[in-house]
Amino acid sequence: MSSRLPGRRLIQRRRINCAAIVTRAAVLLLLFAGWACSSQPTPTEVFMADQIQISGLQVDKAFYHPGEMVHLQVHILTGLAGEKQAWLSARITHLDANIDTLKQQVTLSGGDQTVELSFSPPETAPRGYGIDVAIETADGARLAGASTAFDVLDRWTQSPRYGFVSDFQPGRLDSTETMEILTRYHVNALQFYDWMYRHEQFLTHEEPYIDLMGRELSRQTVDALIDAAHQRGIAAMPYTAIYGSSLAFYEEHPDWALYNKRGEVSRLGENFMAIMDPRPGSAWANHLLAQFDEVLDNTAFDGIHLDQYGDPKEG
Repeated sequence: MSSRLPGRRLIQRRRINCAAIVTRAAVLLLLFAGWACSSQPTPTEVFMADQIQISGLQVDKAFYHPGEMVHLQVHILTGLAGEKQAWLSARITHLDANIDTLKQQVTLSGGDQTVELSFSPPETAPRGYGIDVAIETADGARLAGASTAFDVLDRWTQSPRYGFVSDFQPGRLDSTETMEILTRYHVNALQFYDWMYRHEQFLTHEEPYIDLMGRELSRQTVDALIDAAHQRGIAAMPYTAIYGSSLAFYEEHPDWALYNKRGEVSRLGENFMAIMDPRPGSAWANHLLAQFDEVLDNTAFDGIHLDQYGDPKEG
């Protein structure tokens, strides 16, 4: 029996070697098949290779009154060599509640393109909403996304986001672009800081005019900025000081001023401005109220911004 054992072992080894060869061949075949399949990119891989992104979202107003239509611009940037079909969706939410979902097919091509979506939000006010935008393939794979928000308000003071502008030089031509940028940040009211001719006389017939600090300013620029703000639903508020006047005006009306215990007129700076008496019914207060009326009657400002300097504390 021992003489036949080596032969049996040889046969068993050959069988084992053959099985190993078959197994290795099967593994190689599977690997090759997998490589062959992976060489065909999925629809998602085709899109992603072309670097699709949402480069910007822009609502057309700083806020919306109940019943107003929202217009959303979606700016898309791609590196496509040709055209490809995709789906653009916008999900409207309030807190964790889904309010609506908009979806439309888009044709993507190389470079920049803009798609506009319009919808009517609920009329409940005040209320804020989120917008989650996505670009997807036909099979639902997400390619790009971005988010923004908007408010539905009866008036801007229900949810104020206050900014300011301070450049009113003649020939300024970027009013529209300025308000477009502010709208991206949902700024819904603007202080027009130091826009006036004088602190005691806001308007003048001069155009352009020189303000108290020696700057050349333009009423045309002021009006253009107001108009551009209103196009975006942004309120325009003119800066005023409740008790500041030029020294020249104080010298004409010394009895209107505010004095300290030593009988000295209160000042802002050494030779810049005098502090006037702002008590209700005072000559200065009546003069200032008349100035407010003139501003509101002759400009498109939406109200009056009142300021005070914090000093003096008494007079």
